[in-house]
Parts: sequence; C-alpha cells; structure tokens
Amino acid sequence: MNTDTDLMDAYFELMIPSSECPLIYHRWCLISAVGALLGRKCWLDFGFDKIYPNMYTCILGTAGSRKSSAIKAARKLLEAVDYNYFARERTSKEKFLKDLGAGFDTINGGIPHEGIDADTILLQGGDFIETTAGPSEVYINAGELEDFMGQGDVTFISLLTNLWDNLDRYSHGKMTSQDIYINEPTINLMGGCTPTTFNSVFPPEVIGQGMLSRMLLIFGGGNRTKITFPPPLDKEKLSDIIEILAGIRDTISGAMTLEPAAMKLLDDIYQTSYTIADARFDNYINRRHIHLLKLCMIIAAMDLSTTITSAHLIKANSILFHAESLMPRALGEFGMAKNSDAVNIVSQFITEAYYKSNTGVTAKEIFEATSNHFVSFSKDFTECLQKLSRSGKMKCISGKWIPIQATSHVKLPHVYVESLLEYQDTKEK
Repeated sequence: MNTDTDLMDAYFELMIPSSECPLIYHRWCLISAVGALLGRKCWLDFGFDKIYPNMYTCILGTAGSRKSSAIKAARKLLEAVDYNYFARERTSKEKFLKDLGAGFDTINGGIPHEGIDADTILLQGGDFIETTAGPSEVYINAGELEDFMGQGDVTFISLLTNLWDNLDRYSHGKMTSQDIYINEPTINLMGGCTPTTFNSVFPPEVIGQGMLSRMLLIFGGGNRTKITFPPPLDKEKLSDIIEILAGIRDTISGAMTLEPAAMKLLDDIYQTSYTIADARFDNYINRRHIHLLKLCMIIAAMDLSTTITSAHLIKANSILFHAESLMPRALGEFGMAKNSDAVNIVSQFITEAYYKSNTGVTAKEIFEATSNHFVSFSKDFTECLQKLSRSGKMKCISGKWIPIQATSHVKLPHVYVESLLEYQDTKEK
C-alpha cells in the first residue's frame, strides 16, 4: 500500500471522468463514509468526555444533480471493505431502535452479536431487551432522506438529535411489551434532499431544536458537467482506494492526539469570533468546534495517522469553511416564512444577493425587496440594518451591504479554500 497516496485526491481522480456530480458532493460522501468506517474505534479525549468521528451530513441540490449517485458511490467503497452496518432504506423510529439493538450487521446478514440471538432480541417477552456489550453502530445512507425518515416525523428527528452525542447507553420505554437498552449507540448519517424534500422532512421549528446545529448541509449548485456516456472506473485506481480504506479499518484505533503546533492553530481558530451571516445557523456556530475536531480525526485517519498535524487541521478547517460559506444557499427559504422575523428576511436577502452577483446591495434595494415586512423605512427598517451591523452579521461598504461571511476568510485564520478542487468548481459556476 502506498501511504503517500492522498485518499481524497485519489477519489477525485477516480470519479471525475465518470461522474457529473459536483465535486463537493464526492468530498463529503467520502468524509462521511470514513467516519462511519471508524465508528467508535478512535476518539479524542476532550475534558471528561470523548469526541468520536460520527457525522450527520445532508447534501442538497435540485432534482437530477446526482446526489444519490455520489452517495451510492461512497457506499460501494464501504461494501468493498466488508462494512455492513447500513440502515434499512425505509423505517420508523420504533423499528430503527429495535434494529439498532439487534445489530445492523446481524440484520444485514452478518454474524449475530456474541451471546445474542437477533430473533430472541426482537421477539422475547421479558421486561427489557439488553444489547451487546460493544458499540451499536449504524450508517444511515439514504440517497433520498425523505424515504428513510418520512415527512415531518419530529419524534424521529428528536431521537436522532439525541443519539448524535454518542451516549454511553440509550434506553427507551416499553415498545411492544419491552423496554430496550442500547449500548453505545453510534450513528452516522448521509442523506440527499432537494429543497422541497428537505422542507418535507424537517419542519421549520427544528431550527431551534438542535438537529440543524448537528447537521452539515452541503450545497452543490447543480451538475458539474455533462457526460454523454460515462466510461467505467479505472480498476487500478479503485483498487488503491479500497486498499487505503482497508488500512484505515485495520490500523486506526485508540485515542487520537493533536501535535502541539496543531493545538496552537486550533486555539487560534476557536478564539476567533466567527459567524455565518444567517441567523438560522447561530446554534450551528456554537457546535462548530466539535464539527471541526470530528473532521480533523477523519482527515488524519485518511493519512493512516492517529496524530492530528497542522496540515490535517488546516485542510479540515478549509474544507469545513467552504461548506459553511454555501450553507445559506443550501437552506434556501427554509424557515423564512412570510411572517418570520424581518431581520432574518433581510439577512437572507443580502446573503442571496451577494452570492448571485458577488456585489453588495444598497439600503434602497433591500427595502424595495422586503418592504412588506416593515411599517416604515425611517424607523423599523433602519433599526433592522443597525441590528444586523451590531450583531456582526452584515456590514456596509461604500453604501452597499454585504454579509460578513463573504469576507470572513480574512478573519478566520488557517483557511485556504483556494487549494480545494470543489472551490474552483463553485467559483467557475
């Protein structure tokens, strides 16, 4: 195995000739797959807690933007290294918990958990079900997330929100005459949505309920190119990638560490005031530090290393920053109903206008587009702009308003998005 091979670069080289997907989809599908492969085998000691590399990721784009293709391609890589913890394509909260207790590897045709018979777990009539002593892992890998989660199932959303935190044990009250106790539930999620299906799966009220702060929203902006008749994948390149993934599976375990130089860079980033110019992501920003550490672990593991170096941290921070810069576009008008807070409406308008034209908008232009949310220009609207300015979300330069996020790569240290292929892809569009 060539340990000098960069897994992400190799994956791009494999997929680009045959795939129309935006490169950012392939990037995050691979990241998600490696996070699932790691499970709880490695961690970062974090005070009295541990951080594991599980992630919830949703790629958003229009119908036909090849979201499912990107998700399916990464799944096939995991299958090639005998990963077998995939969730069912359709389920309910109750069935999901029972499957998690039985072990998804068992359900998918693997060997039952030691000392536990899957049928007995699901059918016994005792007071409770207790699962295996090892982690209870699952990878929700859904090209159409709506098929898996259904429409507006807030109790299922609440369950997944809770399980993201890698609990030591999860207990659920009587389900069909049984309580269920799940040891070390470890959930990874990769799903695809259009703006319409995202609105169907997630009611707007989830913005303040924790799920969106735990989920990375990846926006691709349509097909990267058109390929009339895709050629088959290069077998040698595919074999090299599978070999690296097998190496990750077999060698990465135990506590990960940060080298001192990486710790210094991490502190620089964490101590910097950083915002996304969209109030819907205020709660996400509070968890960004944890998202970054999870991503650092995955980037290091891709190099077959349990030590996070400065290079790993800078790469992870750049990848995450670029995805965050597109998150407002991923959400579109989600949670921005006509009777929503006028400040959010104005913030969204300025952000969208900037991304469409790469220039700011005047106060007059903003008011003309949002005037139905204000009683008067002189008072209500002016106060709205002042509030956005004081909050650090927007700024006015030469009479034009722009999101702070548009220039925050200057303020957030250790970001080099220009080195990312998906940045060039987005920039060209």
